[in-house]
Amino acid sequence: MKSLNILKGLAFASIMGVSTILPLITPQVVLARDSKLAMSGDLKKHIVKTIIGKRSIVRGGIVTAKNDSSLTVSKDDKSYDVEIDSDTKLMRRFGGESSLSELNVNDKVNVSGTWDSDDKTKVKAKLIRNLSVMKRNAVLSGTVQEVSDNGFKLETAKRGTEEVSVSSDTNFINQKGEGISKSDVQTGHKIRVKGVWNKENHKEDEVSQVKDFSLPEKSGK
Repeated sequence: MKSLNILKGLAFASIMGVSTILPLITPQVVLARDSKLAMSGDLKKHIVKTIIGKRSIVRGGIVTAKNDSSLTVSKDDKSYDVEIDSDTKLMRRFGGESSLSELNVNDKVNVSGTWDSDDKTKVKAKLIRNLSVMKRNAVLSGTVQEVSDNGFKLETAKRGTEEVSVSSDTNFINQKGEGISKSDVQTGHKIRVKGVWNKENHKEDEVSQVKDFSLPEKSGK
């Protein structure tokens, strides 16, 4: 009986000792665990920010403003400031080289580069692909609706009204292939132009040739 009481006493003392030690250990263990989790969370946020922040792609944005060193591009009700420098490459829709002078407001573009702000609204552009300008020369035919100092407004059968810009390098010929001048092309004439077509802005630039099928006039007119 005496031995049994001794054993009970030892068991009680053991339990009390553990109970006394646990309150001292547990807070430290919990604190260490929470601290580790906090460090892990901060590290995770840092890693995500670093990875995502390096690369940027804006597909199918619309140019709303431009100057010599930047564009403003809108996509899905969000506006992006696009920085352009000497390392930025500009291309046409199908891969031909382009330039900033060829890019216009309302053109549709793909922009790739790196994010330059935490909210992902500023981009340092490495490549801008103008989806509104074709690589190859496009041929447009139609009726001259209006004549201006720089070209014509041309009514086409399938593409509506197109603005045609000519220069001193543009070759003007009649339907026989004979040379004529820009002043010979009049409102109502049927013409064909060869140049670079801007799909979104309905413009034909860099026109290499204008052929007037209304000239020479038929005899008896």
